[in-house]
Amino acid sequence: MIQYYLRLRKEHPPIRKYNSLQKLTYTLIPLLGLGSVLSGMSIYWPVQFAFLTTLFGGYDTARVWHFVFTATFVLFFFGHLFLVTISGWSNFVSMVSGWKNVAVENKHPAR
Repeated sequence: MIQYYLRLRKEHPPIRKYNSLQKLTYTLIPLLGLGSVLSGMSIYWPVQFAFLTTLFGGYDTARVWHFVFTATFVLFFFGHLFLVTISGWSNFVSMVSGWKNVAVENKHPAR
């Protein structure tokens, strides 16, 4: 899928409900959220959650982990918008509105 999205592969891999890249990403996002919350707690309350701060390698390292978790969320957001946009305008509109116009999609099938 990565090769297809980067336009290095012309043919689309077999279509399933979720491809392997989506499964991996949607599994990692909740784990990133948990890591972001826990690292945030360890830098906001380093004395009260000293065990968490120690678990993340100290205060300064916990700050780095928190930045990495948060930056990954931002990259996911922009990557998600990019992939939805290249798959068609109707997909982008349906992501924002919650509704999908099937008539427009049938007129302009996915490439």
